[in-house]
Parts: sequence; structure tokens; C-alpha cells
Amino acid sequence: MGWRIGSRSIAVAILLCLTQNPGAFAQPASFDKLLADCANVQDDAALPRAINACNKVIASGKLDTKNLSIAYFSRGTAFHFGKPRDYTRAIIDYTEAIRLDPTFVSAYHGRGLAHWLGPKWDLASAAADFDTVIRLEPGNMLAWGDRCSVLALQRKRLDQALSDCNRALNASDQPELFSMRALVHFTRKDYRSALADFEAALRYYPRSADALYARGVTRVRLGDVVEGQKDIETAMRLDQAVAQRSAEINIAP
Repeated sequence: MGWRIGSRSIAVAILLCLTQNPGAFAQPASFDKLLADCANVQDDAALPRAINACNKVIASGKLDTKNLSIAYFSRGTAFHFGKPRDYTRAIIDYTEAIRLDPTFVSAYHGRGLAHWLGPKWDLASAAADFDTVIRLEPGNMLAWGDRCSVLALQRKRLDQALSDCNRALNASDQPELFSMRALVHFTRKDYRSALADFEAALRYYPRSADALYARGVTRVRLGDVVEGQKDIETAMRLDQAVAQRSAEINIAP
């Protein structure tokens, strides 16, 4: 578990529209196979075929605006989860899906995750997309959790981040958010609350170098230097890069 985790149910979050619109690709029988392949983005092995099929579907001129939006979304999802993952092309396709359907919640969510997880680590754009998801679909607890995470990592809107984390943790099973809420507490210098949440995170992810390192730093801040240093050393043995990664979000002894 690192600081770019995203939702544990990421696929469910961004594929929701396909399961809610089973007839979205309704077309003559001759087109059915291409449409089915374009929509099959839940199977990793099928993603290259999905991209190829979506290319043909999009170029066909046979889809209305709503279905064309879903086809762009589907191709974006295939880029998002492909090997290697192509977040840049995913963002382009999610954006086109949104242009065609400005109420497309799953496209905003997918684009937000791609902004967060992609090479630019564009947290501001991710937060804006999660804002939109929550405005359009207030019951989407994954979006509340994701907004909590990117705000925590930005170290901005901390009151909002804490509220989002609390709401998501109380209403859904997202244990990775304990580390994110701990980061909010840490940034606010509430080290005792941070320690409690890092310890909660470690109950779920006992070999998380990031959570171990952060707990160690927190213990040092609280004056428990001996135990804190033990955590830091254990984390460094698990992952030599953890110190640099943690320093990027201001977690350092």
C-alpha cells in the first residue's frame, strides 16, 4: 500500500455505467461482436482486443451521442488498465466521453483516478473531478474516499479531507483510508490521532512500508524516538525508496 493506491474497487467505480446500461450498445446483429468486444474491459487479457474494437466502433459513425460517449469511456478504461497502463490516452478518452455526456459520472471518476495515478500526479485535477462526481452522485462513497486521499496528499482543504475520510470510513469498507486520514492528522500536527490511524492501517496492511515509516516518524514527533526509529528501520528494510517517497508528502523525521 503506497500513496498512489486509488480506490480498491476502482474497476467497479468506473465500469458502473456499463452494468447500469446493458442495452447501451444496441445495434444490428452484424455489429454486435465489435460492440461486445469494445465493452469487455473487465478482463485484462481482452483489453487489446477491446481497444481495437472500440477504435472501429468509434470510427463507424453508427452510434448516437450517448453510445459514442460510452464507447470512448470503454476505450479509456482499456487504456487505463492495459499493460502498460496508458493514463495519458485514458484521460483523452474520458475527456471526450465527458464532452459528449457532461453528466457521465463514471467518466469523471475514471479521469480523476487517471490524473491521480498517472505520471503527472495531477492531484488538483483529480480533486476537481472527484468534486464533480460527488456533486452528481452524493452517495458514491468511493468518490468521497478518493477526494479525501488526493486532498490529504495535496495537504490542502484539510477540514474537507478529514470530513471526507470520516464519511467514507463510516459508510464503506475502505481500510486504505486510515493512512490517508492519518496523513491529514499528521499535516495538522495532531500526532496522536495520526498514530492511531497509522496503527489501524497497519492492522490491515502489516507489511506496508509507507505506513510503517509514517508511524515511525509520528512516534518520533511524539517523543518515542526508540520505537519510532525501529519502525523507520523496518520500513527501510522493506522498501529502500520509502524515505524519499514519504519526504515528498512531508513525512520525515
